[in-house]
Amino acid sequence: MTGVVYDEAALARVLDAAAGAMDDLGQEGAGLAMLYIGGRRWPRKKGRREVYKRTFAVSTYTGERLRYGRPLRNRAKIGGTKHDIQTIVYTSSHTAHLLEFGTAPHFIDGSFGLTRIKHPGARPYPHMRPAAMASASRGGEIISASMKRRLR
Repeated sequence: MTGVVYDEAALARVLDAAAGAMDDLGQEGAGLAMLYIGGRRWPRKKGRREVYKRTFAVSTYTGERLRYGRPLRNRAKIGGTKHDIQTIVYTSSHTAHLLEFGTAPHFIDGSFGLTRIKHPGARPYPHMRPAAMASASRGGEIISASMKRRLR
């Protein structure tokens, strides 16, 4: 019985180039999300907007190995081989989902629970989903250009 023979060094080089290309795509998505944050529709508190922009990050894994970015504690594992590539664009902000989807009217308990304030809710300011869709539509050309550059 004959098996498939392949060059380990060449495979590692291609895998590294593919991981780098996926990281480039993730960086593109994070950059687009930051552009959406800078839009005119966003809340006027400019200082908070700049702080929120600094919470964006990208991490790329091949199998269990971190290739680019910071390690993530609660990362969902995908696939079953060491050749699977996973790129995660994320924000470390605890309020990102509130900005993305908005909030319904609700009550806020005041100090020591003695008063209740009715909050009218907040409108959504989508930025992650539109950025993901925009970078996904250009994904093929971003990955292709990055792979060509890395495999020269």
